[in-house]
Amino acid sequence: MKGPAAARAAAGVVVLVAGLTAAPVVAAQERNVVYVRVLDVLGRPLTDLAAEEFAVLEGGRRARVVSATPGTEPMRIALLVDNGESIRAGHAVNALRDAVAAFLRSLPPAHLVGLFTIGGHVRQHVEFTMDRAALLAAGASIFPDESGGVRLADGIRETLERRYDGGEAWPVFVALVTSTGEASGFMNDRRYLRFINRLRAAGVIVHVVHWYVRGRDLDGSVSGLAPDLAGDTGGRYTSVVVATAMANAMEALATDMGIRYRDLSSRYRVVYERPDPPGASVTVRVERAGIGMTRLFPDRRLDP
Repeated sequence: MKGPAAARAAAGVVVLVAGLTAAPVVAAQERNVVYVRVLDVLGRPLTDLAAEEFAVLEGGRRARVVSATPGTEPMRIALLVDNGESIRAGHAVNALRDAVAAFLRSLPPAHLVGLFTIGGHVRQHVEFTMDRAALLAAGASIFPDESGGVRLADGIRETLERRYDGGEAWPVFVALVTSTGEASGFMNDRRYLRFINRLRAAGVIVHVVHWYVRGRDLDGSVSGLAPDLAGDTGGRYTSVVVATAMANAMEALATDMGIRYRDLSSRYRVVYERPDPPGASVTVRVERAGIGMTRLFPDRRLDP
């Protein structure tokens, strides 16, 4: 989310973020998501807080806290691989498989990964698992799909709807794509905005490694969508110009994801029901003795 920086609380128990209005979840009761880091009086992160110990006020009115999930839970990563026409035309299937393997071998082992291909059709190959051997075997058997363009937006939307329950602390998408035409059928400016709002409200981060294929970077290609998806969700976008560079880019991304997780895992994901009408500011208080400082964040971007 692009918004004002979170303010620090000198005394430690209340943090106010002016104008923080995270995107709502589409539900009977509109919801917001914020991220909260809580330290004790010695400056140590507290990771055993329960939802009922958080008090959230929006616009000065008390909101019902739905959940407070510690960031120490493992990431749940949907690895979306473009196996479409550019891979076939560029004779790059081995480079693609190498890139998938590089990512899986470099990612810290505690995190769950599901493997999907999005060339032509959205297809699940491996359910979310920590079994790297099964994931590596499936990645090594990816073949090009000759059905047409890549379904990046559809792949994220369908996987979020069908494979996530909304309670994950770290819902993450990693897309390995080419400059094939984007074939998702539901996308326009208005729907994109709603789509991004939904991703933000769910706490989703989208990272993209993009193989730029000369001569295929045309209007309507994934090149126009991928950087926006990453930027609008706090993810990382990397572009490479040769197929063999995909492996290094995916390795670097997996390493950086592990570092981000380590640095941000002390932030709780707090979901609360918004008042009607919504307020212009959010205040969070932790109702426990011995709190040294509480800090509020709109998303999981690293501090600048």
